[in-house]
Amino acid sequence: MKHSNIGHRPFILSATALLSPLLLFIIIAFASLTMRTGQFDISELSNQNAIAIHSLAVLVIYAIYYGIVKSARRWITHLDDKMTEANQALDEQKKQLKLETYQHQQTNVELHKLRTQDPLTELYNQSHFVQLLHNEIARFRRYESEFSLLVIAIDNFDKIHHEYGSEFADYLIKKFADLLEKQLRESDILTRYDRNHFAIIAPSTVIDDAITFANRLCNHIEVKKLDYKSVELDVTLSIGVVAPSAVKEVTTDNLTSIADKALRAAIEQGGNQAAILK
Repeated sequence: MKHSNIGHRPFILSATALLSPLLLFIIIAFASLTMRTGQFDISELSNQNAIAIHSLAVLVIYAIYYGIVKSARRWITHLDDKMTEANQALDEQKKQLKLETYQHQQTNVELHKLRTQDPLTELYNQSHFVQLLHNEIARFRRYESEFSLLVIAIDNFDKIHHEYGSEFADYLIKKFADLLEKQLRESDILTRYDRNHFAIIAPSTVIDDAITFANRLCNHIEVKKLDYKSVELDVTLSIGVVAPSAVKEVTTDNLTSIADKALRAAIEQGGNQAAILK
């Protein structure tokens, strides 16, 4: 029963809103008939013409009122519909804007990856390495914070590439990238420096500690009997090490040039070792 009463409540309220003015108009008409002289006089209620005129006036006024109310309700309903449509359109625009913002952010992420990431190893690429090294040099100049640079090559890579092909060469590069990453500290930055070269920027690392680190990499990452699709061979690393203390003018070109020379020295000495230029 309670649910039935609640269901009828809007109808009751609507009927009350429409009939209350009619009752008010009837009361006004009654008062107009009986209070003409300023005193209550019911004799006018026997005047059929007066009653007819007042009844007609009540009906006309109520009809005008009802027409105004009905038009106002239609106008309000129309406004509500327009507001609903506007809100829905605004919600759709917000959703679209949110989607476009997300897509824009994803596009920026992908563009950043394309600019900075090597597609094979997913390490930083050479161009981004230069920027990272430039930033580290700026930090060194400002705070005198020592760092070291390690340039790493896979020994005999050209021979391996020629003998076993590009697919195996790519596998080898990816394999060594994964192995190197596992040996790094959180602050170290590993990049793919060149075709078969990697570079590590080691912040807060003096040259002696960098040499120790490089030797440890050679020992730990030496791959014995690498097995890939029936290919079995030993693969090792050579590493050239440099620090700002080894150059007169600390620039990206000077550091990478000396690191490359140290790397060549390590390779010429038989590989599988680290070297610095004295």
